Amino acid sequence: MADLTWIEVADSAVKIAAGAIIAGVFTYVITKSRQSHETKRIRFENELSILKDIVNYIEESSEILNDYSHASRSISLPSGRDKLIESSQMLMSGYKRMGKAQGLAYLIGQSGLSAALDDMCKSLLQFYYFMSKGIDAQDIEEAQEKLVDMNSKMKNLRGEVTLAYKKILP
Repeated sequence: MADLTWIEVADSAVKIAAGAIIAGVFTYVITKSRQSHETKRIRFENELSILKDIVNYIEESSEILNDYSHASRSISLPSGRDKLIESSQMLMSGYKRMGKAQGLAYLIGQSGLSAALDDMCKSLLQFYYFMSKGIDAQDIEEAQEKLVDMNSKMKNLRGEVTLAYKKILP
């Protein structure tokens, strides 16, 4: 082998260092890209899981409201007034489930869904107070109107859930 001059040694060292720097930069970019993708995937999976929990709470609350609605129709007022007051506790259970759903919606930043849940919670609470005091025969029509209003809000709420799903989709 021929004697290497310092210029050849320096040239080889620069080439090796440049290759290492380029490889390091590409490794960093690829790792960062994979990490970003993985973070987005995990976030999507978490939000999807939370939305499923929200839907479960909404459906449980809807079932409670339906059960209450059917139970209240079978009570002849005012003789069944005490039974109706007792049954109004079902409404509070539905309200609590909606409250849990609202907290989860805030957690994942779904402001539209949170607002619709808040609206539904307010209606449930007002209806609970209205019914828990007991109603007379003349209040039945107002109670039915409140139930119709809550059904409309429930429909709006389900629409907001659909929008929330669309927002988190990649």
